[in-house]
Amino acid sequence: MLQSYLKTALRNLQRNKTYSVINITGLALGIASCLLLMLYVQDEFSFDRFHTNAERIYRIRSDVRFSGSTFNYAVSAAPIAPTLKQDMPDVEAATRFKIRGAMSVKIGGRAFSEENVCHADPDFFRVFSVPVTQGDGVRTLAEPNMVVLTEETAQKYFGNEQSLGKTIEMAGVVYTVGAVMKRLPNNSHFHCSILISMTSFADSKIPIWASNNYQTYILLRQGADAKALEAKLTPFVEHYFAPELKSLMNMDIAQFHAAGNYYTFSLQPLLSIHLHSHLIGEFEPNGNVQFVWIFAGVAVFVLLIACINFMNLSTARAANRAKEVGIRKVLGSQRVQLIAQFLAESVLLTFVAMVVAVGIVELALPAFNQLSGKSLSGTQIHTAAFWGALVTVFLGVGLLAGVYPAFVLSAFQPVKVLKGRMNSRSSQSAWLRSGLVVFQFTASIVLVIGTIVMFNQLHYIQSKNLGFDREQVLVVDSPNALGDRGGVVTFKQEIQRLAGIKSVSIAQCLPVGSERHSQILWHDAAQPSKENSALLQTWTADADYIRTMGMSIVKGRDFDATIRTDSMAMVINESMAHEFFGTHDPLGKQIHALANTQDANSGVAFTVIGVVKDFHFESLHENVHSIAIEMGHHNGVVAIRFDGIQAKTILAHVEAIWKRLAPDKSFSYSFMDEDFEAMYRTEQRTGLILSIFAGLAIFVACLGLFALASFTTEQRTKEIGIRKVLGASVTSILTLLSKDFLALVAIAIVVATPLAYWAMSSWLQDFAYRTELSLWIFVIAGASAFVIALATVIYQALRAATANPVEALRSE
Repeated sequence: MLQSYLKTALRNLQRNKTYSVINITGLALGIASCLLLMLYVQDEFSFDRFHTNAERIYRIRSDVRFSGSTFNYAVSAAPIAPTLKQDMPDVEAATRFKIRGAMSVKIGGRAFSEENVCHADPDFFRVFSVPVTQGDGVRTLAEPNMVVLTEETAQKYFGNEQSLGKTIEMAGVVYTVGAVMKRLPNNSHFHCSILISMTSFADSKIPIWASNNYQTYILLRQGADAKALEAKLTPFVEHYFAPELKSLMNMDIAQFHAAGNYYTFSLQPLLSIHLHSHLIGEFEPNGNVQFVWIFAGVAVFVLLIACINFMNLSTARAANRAKEVGIRKVLGSQRVQLIAQFLAESVLLTFVAMVVAVGIVELALPAFNQLSGKSLSGTQIHTAAFWGALVTVFLGVGLLAGVYPAFVLSAFQPVKVLKGRMNSRSSQSAWLRSGLVVFQFTASIVLVIGTIVMFNQLHYIQSKNLGFDREQVLVVDSPNALGDRGGVVTFKQEIQRLAGIKSVSIAQCLPVGSERHSQILWHDAAQPSKENSALLQTWTADADYIRTMGMSIVKGRDFDATIRTDSMAMVINESMAHEFFGTHDPLGKQIHALANTQDANSGVAFTVIGVVKDFHFESLHENVHSIAIEMGHHNGVVAIRFDGIQAKTILAHVEAIWKRLAPDKSFSYSFMDEDFEAMYRTEQRTGLILSIFAGLAIFVACLGLFALASFTTEQRTKEIGIRKVLGASVTSILTLLSKDFLALVAIAIVVATPLAYWAMSSWLQDFAYRTELSLWIFVIAGASAFVIALATVIYQALRAATANPVEALRSE
């Protein structure tokens, strides 16, 4: 029986080649799109799940509110990890990270640049499931001046030689390799190529609870109650923080809270970090669960649109198969057998489409990786989970697309269909076909509007006046590799002599970087109090910083290296001027800063000499906050503003100067505009992916519309012939055949517009600075859908309208 079903199904597919090709193409594109997007979604949800005890691992996050300023940190105080492990029985292990970032590594006469260098505690290997392939990782991280390398890093440094016991040099310190570990996989929210023992970092031993600089992770014991521990966490830290608060601010915890301040700690599950955490001090930019659900929704929509094509074509062509059903019933076929026959055809067609879809996925995966920034591989396709999902999609699509047509076709009454009383155009299923076409185009139009809004927002970000000029600025990383301050100053002076150089600055932070530094500042008093102080960003830079960044002084003056008192001066932004001084003139006012967080009497007074126009030093997701810049020495980065015409020549000269001053140190650089764009790479990739799959959705929907128009035209061939004989014009026939389909698209536009407006308004709320949802966006999306649908239908309508009526009426 099954063999008979399959033979009949195969013959039917061969007999109707055009419809078979349209169905297979649409389903194949829908399944391939769904599989690619679900691979992306699955990868996003897989982050950090490879750790054996992932469900029991938590990160300590800290949230600070002080004098109206709020900061949410992925880092916490240095003493919290060892103290929790010692005092809290529920904590089985605790480890800290101190991110060192990019560092120059010297081995003999060779120099390497490493991007991900961190300090870590010995419990790193107890908390995280990272295999050690050589040596003892726990013992290595317990001893000073020892390092653990990844296998790739060890191979790069020492080739096939034994790496244990070898030495490397970083920042003038010699470290011994004590262990080699496996590389952390791509689906980890952090990556380290070199782990330095935490005992090598003196700052980690200072018991300061008011300073948050360490990523802290804990492993809870089996059966421990995370909520109960979290409830104890803030009071536990406040016990140690209270003496420091009294010394710093001359207030106790009760007064601290009464002033509207807080200093709280909570547990952040490891498995929630990648998609739900966007705190200050993250290891790497995390994903966004909102985008993941968008991609999952797009995957489902594209697949549904393809399934709808099959359902529409099958029910629309019911009249062509009505006599077949009638004869089969007269000859004794049961309805169950007919349903099985039509489902067999659906499953067979879906199987062919699935095979084509897998081929498309294999071919498209490299391009999709480049587009999405992922590293999905063929091995992820050839896994039990993937094939299980594929079989589920295969059966689900086959049944979803085939079950309704099967029930409709099998319900025909043989007496009526054999007498020719069956009219598919007046069929009860016509309204459903219309509704499904509306759904197809509604989903497609929503995707198109979403794509336009995303690209419009990205254009707004890229063209917005940021308060600084990011173009034509070369950024040299890790200038500490040049030695002491004198070496960095010499580097700057030699660059300034080059032709095409406009200005050079040595600074702690750049507006587009991730490095930040906050400090308690206060004014109008000898000591800080709840009324006059705030926790704000304070950056250190040389006298050329504001000019090099292309910022504008709106009041007062810039730093001047020839004025000695400027070493105790500050330039503040407009937001800080308003926050600290309101409508009063800030020039000449004094601002105090803590020079030592353990001694309130060590406050240093700075004089405000200028106010810089507000500039964005965070993502445009955030409002501009207060910031103060002081003139001083901090070898964070070297920024070089140059003549853009000579970019390649200048880069070569700067690298040559670096190699001459530090021949054994690697030269690492970037361009400021590229660093800025990297802040919005997620949005850029999402917009591009969405635009491609929105185009695919429209294409698949139009395939179905084309087939429906073709079939409708075929069914009305004689009617059109009679109308032409009676004098109907080509225009009137085009209108007759097109108006019903275009009316459905018009309804889809009406339905899609408010849905898209609501969805994109919600998405834009995540940006503090955002573009407007202009009317033209919806007009363009609707008009595009209308024109594409018209072009799809008009081809078939034009063929019918220009055909010779004699051919249509010859059989009458």
